[in-house]
Amino acid sequence: MKNIQSLCILGIVFSLLLTGCSNVDDKSQNKKLKEKNIVNKINKGNLKNTYSTNYGEANAITFPSFSFDYPEGWKVETEEITPSSERVVISNNKGVEVTYWYFGGARELTGATRAINVVDVTKVTDANFIPEYVQAEDHSSLGNFVVGKLDTKEQCDMLGDGEFKKVEDDIIRYALLPESEMGQKEEMLIAGLPTFSFWYSGHISLIASSESGKFSDKEEKEVVSIISSFRTTTNEKDDNNSDYIKTIDDLWDKLKGKWKFEEYIMNGENIGNEEHVLELRYIDNKPALSRIYDEQDVNIFFYDFSIADINHYTAYVYKRDAYGEESPANWGDDVVVVSYSFDLTNISNDILSIDYKIMFDNEFIDTHTYKYSKIK
Repeated sequence: MKNIQSLCILGIVFSLLLTGCSNVDDKSQNKKLKEKNIVNKINKGNLKNTYSTNYGEANAITFPSFSFDYPEGWKVETEEITPSSERVVISNNKGVEVTYWYFGGARELTGATRAINVVDVTKVTDANFIPEYVQAEDHSSLGNFVVGKLDTKEQCDMLGDGEFKKVEDDIIRYALLPESEMGQKEEMLIAGLPTFSFWYSGHISLIASSESGKFSDKEEKEVVSIISSFRTTTNEKDDNNSDYIKTIDDLWDKLKGKWKFEEYIMNGENIGNEEHVLELRYIDNKPALSRIYDEQDVNIFFYDFSIADINHYTAYVYKRDAYGEESPANWGDDVVVVSYSFDLTNISNDILSIDYKIMFDNEFIDTHTYKYSKIK
């Protein structure tokens, strides 16, 4: 009996120690975030413009938005978003480009290799980006991020003789990378796929290149500043505005009470009468949206949450292969995501608008808009 009691006491002490370590880690991570954001604001200098990525919002899924700053004289050349990727290119008037590329889906980038480069990767400076959780996956193990200088030393043409040949005049690029990726690397060039990427619930690469493979001193400073400014947009939101609703529980608390149906719009057309009362509540400790009709309640359960901006929040009902047995399985094979987007623009006037969205494989998003007024 004494042995059992001793084991119990040891177990409790061990749990407390683990909890303490977790809290220390969380505080340390938050401190790093604040310190790097402060450094970013101080060093922004002549980076007058900011670009924010839009993959998660465009596809109605939970994926963070990222921001990076760029100077006057640069412009956005390319913006492309598909259900599995986002590609943004900014450039100056001398042919220098910085390309952001998110490529989702497969963990391994495989395909026919057209060429192989031998590249020396060296650290130029620390970057502001701090890896966190994305889609319930902890990426903090990626460690410190830096701006790396990519110096191509040798090239091999797989469609030619397959021999490595020394590059007479080194080809220079710059990239955002974990510091652990410094050293000599083999770069496999596969058509349509990014290189020098890191896994962040999808592949992310941010690379600066020039037509000549060279940069002037001014261009080098600019691209290094652009790349080092890369950060998660939500971190910026948290620092600048404490009014953001950060969890689904906060949203449910904000919208507690009952709401009267006023209008149902589909494809811009008022469809007509759907008389019911709406209530956001918890059923078996799960956040649920209930439509209360005369004879029945229709309950919708939510499993995930994301922030668009201070007035718009999205809660997810279904994401293909994301929630296991909890998520309803009665969606067609071509359905990717089902979500409800809450528009709080007129909440001070007791008006709530909700977009119910279903996204399909062919990129079509079926949207139904419901409008409500608060029952007092």
